[in-house]
Amino acid sequence: MHAITHNIVYFIREDFLTLLTAKYGNFLVKKLLTYGNKKQRNTIIETFYSSVVKLMKNPTSAPIVDYAFTEYASPEERCKILQEFCAPDFRHYKDSENPTKFSNFLDKHPERLPEFLKNMKHEALKIIAK
Repeated sequence: MHAITHNIVYFIREDFLTLLTAKYGNFLVKKLLTYGNKKQRNTIIETFYSSVVKLMKNPTSAPIVDYAFTEYASPEERCKILQEFCAPDFRHYKDSENPTKFSNFLDKHPERLPEFLKNMKHEALKIIAK
């Protein structure tokens, strides 16, 4: 079973974003998250980077991203995902110094806290409005 999921993840890893937004493709991604091993899950979650906000606005992909975040993402992956909601520049350039806690990230950039809160509120309202 793991050899099959490994091959599937390997061959379609570049198409996960397309599958997530597809009407039925998202079911495949969810099954791969559920039945894949830790390395395969990490590969899938890493494909979300730089697109998390966009994926969360899509009604098809949002539940899968939420499922991956709550069930399988490591603390480092969760912090990187949350960074994307803070400011557009963190969507492409993650702060990788001690990325295990989101509070450490906020403490490192106290001067940008109002901007982060404004961006997070703005993105959250867009997601809720979908």
